[in-house]
Amino acid sequence: MHLLWCTIFQPHQSNSKFLLTESDKTSSSSKMRADSESAAQSGSHYKMITIESFRRFKEGCQCLNEEIRASSFRGFTTKFRDLESGYRIARKRYDEWNRQAAESFNIFSILNVGSYEVRMHTPFLSELLDISGTHGQGNLFLSSFLRLVGLSKDESEREDWRVIKEREHIDLRLVNCSLGKAVFIENKVDTGAHDGQLSRYYKKWERDFNCNGAFIYLSPSGAEPEASGYDDGIYPRVEIEAKLKRLSYKVHIANWLMGLIEQKQIYAPRALETVRQYIDLINSWS
Repeated sequence: MHLLWCTIFQPHQSNSKFLLTESDKTSSSSKMRADSESAAQSGSHYKMITIESFRRFKEGCQCLNEEIRASSFRGFTTKFRDLESGYRIARKRYDEWNRQAAESFNIFSILNVGSYEVRMHTPFLSELLDISGTHGQGNLFLSSFLRLVGLSKDESEREDWRVIKEREHIDLRLVNCSLGKAVFIENKVDTGAHDGQLSRYYKKWERDFNCNGAFIYLSPSGAEPEASGYDDGIYPRVEIEAKLKRLSYKVHIANWLMGLIEQKQIYAPRALETVRQYIDLINSWS
């Protein structure tokens, strides 16, 4: 290992106690020679340098450091320009594609109604399930939905079903008096079940239709209803849970509608595009 020994002499001071006498100089010089000889004999390596050579060494280090920084910056600048150029090319291609696809355009998101149960989701589902709805697809949505919730093909294809929306506090009812069956749908998007409402609606379903059809709890993820949605004083929770079907927007509703699109059963372009946007809205939920 090389050790660097630099001897720096302070200028003579006016105060006499800092001045070296001739005998001091002779003694100091002899001691330095003795130390050097002793170091050489012991195998240690000392190198005498001057202040000037140390200054040049320091300046060389600084120049090298500045050159390294400059080289790194030039490399970074080159890579950044390449990245920027690649981004501009990709962005141009995306813009050209988006002029044709407009994939991010969604009327539901633009109007910020995606989380509104009463103003948005219940009316939209009601319109789809209505045989005489403005979608013009007849019983396409209704019959496929009825099969989804467990009714037979013959039952679901009948055209004497009625859609009842937001009456007696029940979100949606699909009623067929000839069959004596009904599908009760409690729709929850931004709230949970409360005030024993499931017990009240189930009691009505039993009274009017003898529990024939389906009793649905629809929510974004298909979660269990809150305990506050039941009231054993009105109807026992255990009996409701035995019949209750839990549906999820993100799984059941999205897959139901996407299936119709994939099977090319939705003919009207406006209806098709609207349903696509509705599926995109559901899939955007976290």
